[in-house]
Formats: sequence, C-alpha cells, structure tokens
Amino acid sequence: MSDCDCGIKVTNQAQCKTLLILLAINGAMFLVEVITGVYADSTGLIADSLDMLADAIVYGISIYALVKSQLRNFSDDFSRFGNR
Repeated sequence: MSDCDCGIKVTNQAQCKTLLILLAINGAMFLVEVITGVYADSTGLIADSLDMLADAIVYGISIYALVKSQLRNFSDDFSRFGNR
C-alpha cells in the first residue's frame, strides 16, 4: 500500500499549518458560542461551545506533538558529541 505512487505527500509543516487553521476556527467559534450562549442564557450553546473548546485543545495537543517530533528529528540529525 505504501508504494502506490499516488502522488500525495503530506509534510509535518502542511499538517501543522492545517491544524493551526482549525485551531483558530475552533477557538473563534468557542468564543462566539460561549458569549452568545451566556447572553441568550442558552445551555445548549454553552455546551456546544465547550465541545468546540475540547476540539481546540485536541488540535493544540496535535500541534505540540508535531513540533516535538520535528525537534526530535532535528536533534537526531546532529549528535551531541559528533558521533554518527
């Protein structure tokens, strides 16, 4: 399956950019829904805003994992004592 040569190559940078966009959208939707929910006294909107917040937290953790893996790959390329 991995040698299908389908022409799709996803890099960590592309994944990180996509996750940042999704994080921004979910963060904005969280704020809009929680403010609207409090203003309208709607527990449904407040509950949905908390779901958006949970999604945003998951995206943040995913971004952290991608950045951490990039740093680990970078540090593996350069050993501390010059040994390869």
